[in-house]
Amino acid sequence: MKRAILFFGKNIREMSKDPVGYIFVLGFPVFMLIIFAVTNALIQGAATADSGIITPSTTMFEMKYNAPAMALFGLGFISLTLTLQVSKDKSTALLGRLFTTPMKAVDYVIGYMLCGLALCLIQQIVCYVSAEIIGAIEGANADGSANVINFGAVMLSVLSQIPSMLLFVSLGILLGALMSDRSAPPVSSVVINAAGVLGGCYVPLSLMGGFAVFCKCLPFYPQLLASQAITAGEWIGFGNFWAYILITFAYAAAGCGLTVLAFSVKKKNFQI
Repeated sequence: MKRAILFFGKNIREMSKDPVGYIFVLGFPVFMLIIFAVTNALIQGAATADSGIITPSTTMFEMKYNAPAMALFGLGFISLTLTLQVSKDKSTALLGRLFTTPMKAVDYVIGYMLCGLALCLIQQIVCYVSAEIIGAIEGANADGSANVINFGAVMLSVLSQIPSMLLFVSLGILLGALMSDRSAPPVSSVVINAAGVLGGCYVPLSLMGGFAVFCKCLPFYPQLLASQAITAGEWIGFGNFWAYILITFAYAAAGCGLTVLAFSVKKKNFQI
């Protein structure tokens, strides 16, 4: 574990050399929140003009639904960041030199994962604090409810997204380890888009029938449903809630396992 902590410190120092890129990654969910807040305001204005009819789209853009969606979507950019970092270390032969040390595969993974999880937590805090500010500026929703989320719900929602944090972080490390610094970023971008579309972050999957059922078998949509149930204060049942969390956790565990395996193979092949 000591080696993993030292490797984590090295990664933090590397990250500090390019702060602009990380500021973008941490702030991107805030940009999306602002865009959807403006969209929601425009839709509500049109709905009021049209006999006050509120469409499902306006509901999904309310902060109690949109904040956890953007928090989940933003994790994809953390994955991309780690992909770039790992592939860069590999292309500069840094990992090759480290493979000659007594470090184990799990040490490399933990070192990278600690960096990724730290970024995830910071991003979550930035996202939810911004959501509270934007929601307060917007004022009440069209149905008269407050467009803010209480502190306890925010904390629980962040905790509920830990499986997704582990999943995105492990995927980023895995893609960086398996692919070159040129091919890894495009594939990682596919992960970001998959999280957005298949996770229902900006597409109302509840209106798509069978496709929504399919998406519930993937790790993104179940996580979003669990987090939104917390922030919206909508009880979906004890069994459903933990089923959603466990689905995402199962994918996260598989991702972590594959990442350790990939580093084990890389280290073994390098030594041969």
